[in-house]
Amino acid sequence: MSFTKFLESNNIVGYHSGGGCIHLLYKDTNGEQWLINPYDESIDDFVNQYPSYQDQVCIFGNNDGATFKATLKEGINELKSM
Repeated sequence: MSFTKFLESNNIVGYHSGGGCIHLLYKDTNGEQWLINPYDESIDDFVNQYPSYQDQVCIFGNNDGATFKATLKEGINELKSM
């Protein structure tokens, strides 16, 4: 499956949270919004870019302060199972 089709099939969209920050946005079945960005281990932080492939390690975060790291594909599967 192409990356674009993966995003579309999982209702993942681009999102600008302000201040020049960009993310992918996933809304789970409870309506909770999760922001997704690539994770850079060398700086132990997110990168202000959109993820670009399914196996890219990303950081997922919501408004409650919950965060976790996983590949984009694994993270979306985890969010779907919550």
